[in-house]
Amino acid sequence: NTAVFVKVWDQVREDGRYLRYDWTIKADADCVFLPDRLRQHIWSLRVPPNQAIYLKNNDQGKRGNDGFLGAIEVFTKKAVEMYFDNSADCAKYLGTNSGEDG
Repeated sequence: NTAVFVKVWDQVREDGRYLRYDWTIKADADCVFLPDRLRQHIWSLRVPPNQAIYLKNNDQGKRGNDGFLGAIEVFTKKAVEMYFDNSADCAKYLGTNSGEDG
């Protein structure tokens, strides 16, 4: 279902609301998401403005696809923009023939 996620991100780009915020969060329907805890974590990172940051969401090493699997994904605006600037190459080189968890 990777192709579905690519299409959803295309809709996020077209919608443009992400541009009004410093961070974008993608949470699965079954995710337990506690905004206050995430806000505290993000605040403690002291990320400088205009940095492309993706917060790894697990600490499972190779079992967890090096931190890129899980029910929540957290990106700075710059990281989302970087993805959009390179999304065609992501689809070309990484493919769209996998599930959401690898």
